[in-house]
Amino acid sequence: MSKPRVIVFGRFPPPTDGQSLSTERFVTMLGSEYAFTRIDSSVPSEAGARQKFASYRESGNKLRIEISGSEEQCIVWQSISPQVTGHFRDRLTVLPHLKGHRTIAVIHWGSFANVFQSPLTKASARRMVRQISHFVFTDELLSNACAEWIPSDKRSVIANSVDPGLLCSNEEVQKKPTIRKDGSLRMLFLSNMIKDKGYLDVLRAGKLLTDQGLDIRIDFVGRWISETDKREFDQLVESYGLAPTIHHHGLIEDRATLKQFYLSADVFVFPSFYSHEAQPLCLIEAMSAGLPIVTTNNAGIPNMVRDGIEGFVVPAQHPGAIAAAVRQCSDNQTWLTCSRNARRRFVERYHPDAIREKWVTLVNSIHPKI
Repeated sequence: MSKPRVIVFGRFPPPTDGQSLSTERFVTMLGSEYAFTRIDSSVPSEAGARQKFASYRESGNKLRIEISGSEEQCIVWQSISPQVTGHFRDRLTVLPHLKGHRTIAVIHWGSFANVFQSPLTKASARRMVRQISHFVFTDELLSNACAEWIPSDKRSVIANSVDPGLLCSNEEVQKKPTIRKDGSLRMLFLSNMIKDKGYLDVLRAGKLLTDQGLDIRIDFVGRWISETDKREFDQLVESYGLAPTIHHHGLIEDRATLKQFYLSADVFVFPSFYSHEAQPLCLIEAMSAGLPIVTTNNAGIPNMVRDGIEGFVVPAQHPGAIAAAVRQCSDNQTWLTCSRNARRRFVERYHPDAIREKWVTLVNSIHPKI
């Protein structure tokens, strides 16, 4: 018996970021259940506005061709926009092709309510809700933020998860040592190097900690978005005298190498104040490795990391609070408690087996041939 057909319309790597990885992960996780057709909606980052629109229109035409003459598939739309300009783009290039087709829209952004609140898009956003079969949010807080406009029977919450290459076993986590008494405390920041993700606050916290006499090493893993930002970062490292302490590794795509970064670290630090944040994959990956986390009360993060349990929640843009939280994690008993809680949180809420089951149930309920 042939597998049910599912068309996935969204951004796939490259470039590598949270949304593209999540789309790839979705296809990988459910590959044994469905016959997937991928339509990549990525646009060249260096392209101008007209070129980007033309690229997206071309992707929309590919979608139209794939679904023309057939209603025997389900569409999973992974790149729906939360921005006013992006909504106009979606309205012109994607939504017209979805009429009459069962479609699940996946919300990767914490600011999706924007399209319902703007006077420019609120009417068409309400029409979009009538057209789309179902909306999936990664977090309850993000789902509730849109409850005024999307009825509860059209909303589900399905969290992100990790791909097989980054999934840590219980045995691997249990082998992690407690805080090293004979070496540096290793802090890890892993994300694209976007200022609003808080990497400069991590750097400044590192300066405070070294001034206080704590022996630390900070690994930054992620690609630079701007050469100007890179120069600023390098200049601060030099002016702070932190060259022996700070290690920037750039973009790393090899999953085994990334997994080793998580398993080798002592504390994961992610003080994001990014306005489009939703449910950061890096926090789930850190919990898989049993890492205590220092983060902020931003977007869906409060439902992921609880202050004093899986780690510590600090105010945004507050290097002093980050430094204080890291010092708390340097206590062996605190570290061990947070590490065990983080791993337990991952197993209970974000393990791929549980997430996969939720997706299969939802897709089967929407798919016209099941």
